[in-house]
Amino acid sequence: MKKSLLLIVCYLSACSDTGEGKQTPELAYQNCKQAVLASLKAPSTAKFEDYHTGLVSVKKQIKNKMGEKTIYYKVYGEVDSQNSYGAMIRSTFSCEFTSYANGSWYLDEIGIF
Repeated sequence: MKKSLLLIVCYLSACSDTGEGKQTPELAYQNCKQAVLASLKAPSTAKFEDYHTGLVSVKKQIKNKMGEKTIYYKVYGEVDSQNSYGAMIRSTFSCEFTSYANGSWYLDEIGIF
């Protein structure tokens, strides 16, 4: 079940186009929140912590010959949401994204613990 859920989340958020040249840690966090929401039992009850710089790290940056950057982000955070019994639980999540110079993002990995 977890494997199929992971595939659905990857499919839903694999290619989001955010516009030319938008490669920011804040956008990485927002994309991760969307991916996490897609896998929660009750996404409308989700309460995420506010963004701060400690939640997102840049794993690697690569520039091609034309000076365009590809950035690899790792995002960590916590979310409170209802489980299938209606109880509020806190989960830790992590996402890895690749951000391309043309503004597209690719979800490489997601984990909710």
